[in-house]
Amino acid sequence: MSSAEPDVVETRADDVPAEAVARERPRWRQVAFVALAVPYTLFHLWIAYKGWPAPFQRRALHIGGGFALLFLWFPIAVDGRRRALRTALDVLDVCIAVFAVAQAVHLFQSASRLLTKTGLVDRTDAILGVVTVLIVLEGTRRVLGWGLTILGGLALAYIFLGHYLPGAVGHGGYSLNRAVSTMYLGTDGIFGTPTGASVDYVFIFLFFAVVLERAGASAALSSFATAAFGRFRGGPAKVAVVGSSLYGTISGSSVANAASIGPFSIPMMIRSGIRPRVAASIESVASVGGQFVPPVMGATAFIIAELLAKPYGEIIAAAAIPAAIYYVATFLYVHSYARAQGIPPIGTDEIRTARHTLAQNWFRVTPLLVLILLVAVLKLPAGLSALYAAGLTIVLALTLPEVRRHVLRFGLAVCRATSLLTLPVVAAVATAGIVVGALSLTGIGDRLASLLVAVSGGNLLVLLIITMVAALILGAGLPTVPTYIMLVVLLAPALIELGVPPLAAHFFIFYYGVLADLTPPTAVTVVVSAGIAGENPWKTMLTATRVGMFAYIVPLLFALYPTLVLQGPFSLAETGLTVLSTVVGVVATVAATQGWLLGRLPTWARVTMIAPVVLVLLRSVILSAVAGVIVVAVVLLSRRRRPVDVHAATVER
Repeated sequence: MSSAEPDVVETRADDVPAEAVARERPRWRQVAFVALAVPYTLFHLWIAYKGWPAPFQRRALHIGGGFALLFLWFPIAVDGRRRALRTALDVLDVCIAVFAVAQAVHLFQSASRLLTKTGLVDRTDAILGVVTVLIVLEGTRRVLGWGLTILGGLALAYIFLGHYLPGAVGHGGYSLNRAVSTMYLGTDGIFGTPTGASVDYVFIFLFFAVVLERAGASAALSSFATAAFGRFRGGPAKVAVVGSSLYGTISGSSVANAASIGPFSIPMMIRSGIRPRVAASIESVASVGGQFVPPVMGATAFIIAELLAKPYGEIIAAAAIPAAIYYVATFLYVHSYARAQGIPPIGTDEIRTARHTLAQNWFRVTPLLVLILLVAVLKLPAGLSALYAAGLTIVLALTLPEVRRHVLRFGLAVCRATSLLTLPVVAAVATAGIVVGALSLTGIGDRLASLLVAVSGGNLLVLLIITMVAALILGAGLPTVPTYIMLVVLLAPALIELGVPPLAAHFFIFYYGVLADLTPPTAVTVVVSAGIAGENPWKTMLTATRVGMFAYIVPLLFALYPTLVLQGPFSLAETGLTVLSTVVGVVATVAATQGWLLGRLPTWARVTMIAPVVLVLLRSVILSAVAGVIVVAVVLLSRRRRPVDVHAATVER
């Protein structure tokens, strides 16, 4: 490979696949990256196995090594003709990478002194802290853009200038040493709980996902979806829904879902007669739901476990019912659309090919089942469980001839891919740690919670809507992880104060942070799907929002009915009634937006379907029963007044 670079070499981590990005990097950067990625990966595997070193020490090395890798892989943009400047910036990046590792080693060696002399900051620590904070902000800008970087800068500005602000938003002022002590020399800032989740869980689960995909699991999951659901009406769309949900179990990323499943599912849907915009919207909704599917659930699930001090097995168990409801609703929408538009099943030949592929590769998904067994049944630590499952996956990967012939290349590729996937998470948790540290130091978070309760008038539904809007707005410009972390610190205490169980409050914020990927004006997942379908992104965003309208109801339901996330006193009867009420609300939402439920629904029926949704949100068993009666009555009256015509539904063609 030539060592020449393109004119602009700075690339966002989520813009293009790692293989494409690699072709844009000069040879020396690729070699240096892999040379550091290998020990970085082995370090995390050792942590998963032994749990050593101590939390602060491993967090320091995780952040230091991560930002060293980041500056090696994401150079600053520069005009390709200005070679002298580019060379100088390359040298600067290497110096920053060396500094990142050196300061991490310093913290590792000084951990006992720092943790026993909290608040005492000498000149060396102050300088290292200031430079490290600047490196974190610049690294975050390179990999995630300006949004989170600006928030981090505003948090720092608030620490030093907040004493000029009036009333409840002001504070007494803080010195540089106090800020450095919080941000850099303890576990309240950069090296806080989110970073702990990243080093202890996120890396090893990403390692497992990378190995699992390279062992052929994604092909097996896709084949299963085609073989199981392709023969039904609207088969291509149903395969997209099931395939995205299954792929979500290993990817934990809505964008990765759309980029991986979309090139297969979207053209297949279009060939079956589904309009390109609708095909892209269905894939977007299905892909976004991948972050809700256990066991991976993106990086956020691990942070939830850390912040609430709950076993990871409890988190994924609580996520099961909401994820099932999400995909049942998606499946219902697709089925209604297929019936309304007469979408045929997948061809017999494609189903036969999928069954053949599945018969040859079904065993490649067994590590996923083993992981669930180890975490949920045997109650092993999540990191150790992922390590064991990854080990089994490597054994299965060795059954592939191309892996056996190039074992070293396979190992290096896994280390590089895992490290690349980790970089956005490292940047997100570090900068989010700066914001959280500022909120903690100044105490503004506690004051804001009390203010929100007062603004909502103590009405839980009003506060939930405020939180929903905040999450969708903040999530439009930020990745899910920092959106979740900041809103949990700011808004979760208010939700808990009004009676929402902590886990339900955290899940509520998490869900809407993810749904920002489906919501205009950014909707990154929709942009990816629209590109595959060759459709206008803005028009596709509007269609995707309508297709996934039910998704905005699901978090409200489990916040109002915590038994859906296994919180509160458990009763089989109560849980059954709650699930039934939720299904009524979701069915009514789909019927109102789709215009079809066992037949075409006239305008009056679609409008009437809004009433059951509202009744379910009022948290009353009697009103939920009334909602169910309304749904049944509307369907019966619609069928009596107008004969069923499967081609006359008022849905977008």
